Amino acid sequence: MKNIEQIIKGISENGVTGFAVFEDNGGGLHLGIWYDDGENEESFEENFFCHCSYEYNVGQLMDDLTALSEGDSPLDWENMKEMSRVEWRKMVNNEFAGRIVLDMDGLIDKDQMGAAAKIEFENYL
Repeated sequence: MKNIEQIIKGISENGVTGFAVFEDNGGGLHLGIWYDDGENEESFEENFFCHCSYEYNVGQLMDDLTALSEGDSPLDWENMKEMSRVEWRKMVNNEFAGRIVLDMDGLIDKDQMGAAAKIEFENYL
């Protein structure tokens, strides 16, 4: 099993500009992936992918992140356009909506995670 640092390194090496896992205040886990800096209006939405509700299938989020680190593309995955980049930013920037629990810098402190993130990442904490 790869550790978080290896997964993040693999994701970065496979052309992903950024990704984040957001845990909302209802325990929902959302994965956002982007392949650009978000500044080019023409590719603003087409280079962003998001899947929601990972909390209902424990382990699938880490499986997807591992696959992404091994070169899989979210273009080949189902339901990766569940949220637009504008909706993602609105959610992430709302101080009362929840918090990012994993991004290119790694996992946040376990004490700041909600139950869904602790369950999903229990083998990596």
